[in-house]
This record gives sequence, structure tokens and C-alpha cells, in this order.
Amino acid sequence: MSVDRSYLFVPGSDADGVAEAIGSVADVVIVDLEDTVSPDAKAAARTRTLETLTDHDERSQRLAVRVNGVDTERGIEDVRAIATADVRPDLLLLPDVRDASEVRLVDDVLNEYDAGVGLHPLIEKPSALFDAQGIARVSERLHGLMFAAIDFQMNMGMSILDETDLSVPRFLLSMAANGAGIHAVDKPNLAAVHDEERTRAEARAAKAVGFDGKAAMTTEQAAVINDVFTPSAEEVARAKRVIEAFEATEEGVAVIEGAAVDKPVVDQLRALVDRAESGG
Repeated sequence: MSVDRSYLFVPGSDADGVAEAIGSVADVVIVDLEDTVSPDAKAAARTRTLETLTDHDERSQRLAVRVNGVDTERGIEDVRAIATADVRPDLLLLPDVRDASEVRLVDDVLNEYDAGVGLHPLIEKPSALFDAQGIARVSERLHGLMFAAIDFQMNMGMSILDETDLSVPRFLLSMAANGAGIHAVDKPNLAAVHDEERTRAEARAAKAVGFDGKAAMTTEQAAVINDVFTPSAEEVARAKRVIEAFEATEEGVAVIEGAAVDKPVVDQLRALVDRAESGG
């Protein structure tokens, strides 16, 4: 998989914000047509987004578009406009996906126009979380699943602004994504946008249960997320020492630096080194 750690949201109606985001530290820039755009500005935001895709045809980052809900006429119009555009984004984010059939619908539209665009559903409802395995495997276009925890908490009747235990839904989404071999992406820190330590703590909690990245609302959040999801120099150095020591043995398992090391451990350490080198 690609090294996509930070996913930066920016309103499609904010031309200056989009220009600032493209070329920033974020691995993926998400031009948003949904929640961050007022209803009166949505048509103009779509037009501006199509212009943005053309203006930034050559880019080092992934560029994504979050369309409106595909259970609405506006959302399907968003998908068709992007599918027929001369320049398309790398990814489409699909908000509030209810089940696999909604992803299949978008997949069919993209296939109709032979549009090479990846899909990234947002899991917002408890029912969708229980169908996450099916959603993750419904199309070869799937790039990842994103945990939209704010909407999830609202749908569950859980407090949004206070600290809440989200370990169970995080585990379920991570297992569904990792089981399908796609990215697991955590929600942004919306409750305390400028609190760097909260963003770092949330990112570490997500990483601990198998997430590959996290959404961001600012470039500062994106920088923190990149740092958390990039192996440190110490981790890389230890991984290389253990790999080298294991390869020097003729055993299937060996005790190295006090730990029992076998092939799965070494495979994981090699992936860590690769991820660090790919992430710069």
C-alpha cells in the first residue's frame, strides 16, 4: 500500500485554503463538497473543484474529493461530474455509507466512464460499522475506510466534545480494513483543533490498533499525524539490527535483544523500514 498518513480536509469553496493545502505536508488533500460547504455554495464549490483538478494535474500528493451523500441527487451529480472530468482526483470519499450497495452504485458510475478513481467510504453509522467487512471488499477500487467518529458518536448518543471510549469501533473498523488489505484511517481531532497533544494522543491510540493514518483539519494537525505514523530513527535502527541478527542465524526462531524473533516478526520489521523510507 501507499504511505498515506495524513488526510487534510479543506472546503471546496475556499480557493485560498485549497491552494495552501496542495503543496503542504499532508499526504492526501481532501477537497470537500459536503459538510464544510454551505448549501448555497455547493454548486460553485463543485465547479471550483473541477477547476482545481485541472490546475493541479501534476502534483506530488494524492488529491481526493469528498462528494455529497450518494443517497442524494446532488451526490450522484458530484460523482458523474468527476467521472466525466478531463482531470480526475485520485480518490473519492463517500460520506455516511450505509452498506456495500451504495459503494457498488458509485463503482458502477465510474466504470461507465472508465474513470480510474479510488474509493474511500466513511463509516458513520453503527449499522455501517457492522457491515464494514462487506463494504471493504465490495470493489477493487477500495483504497481505505475512514472512521467518521463525530457522526458515529452523534448516532450513538455519545458526547462529542467530551473524551469517550472509541476503542471498540476503532478495533472493528481496523480489522475490516486490514482484513481487506486497505487503509484504515482515523477521524480528525475536531473537539480541540489546536491542541497538538490531543491530536498526537489520538493518533497514537489509532496507530496502536492498526490504523495507517488519520484525518486532519489543519496543516499543523497533518504534521503531527505524519510524525506519529512515521517510524522514528530509533525504531528503524532497532529493526535493522534485529533483521541483521536474525539473518545471521540458521534458526527458525532466535532470542535477539531479549525478544523471541521469528519470520513474522522480521516481516513486520522489514515493512516498518520500508514505511519509514517511503515516508521520508
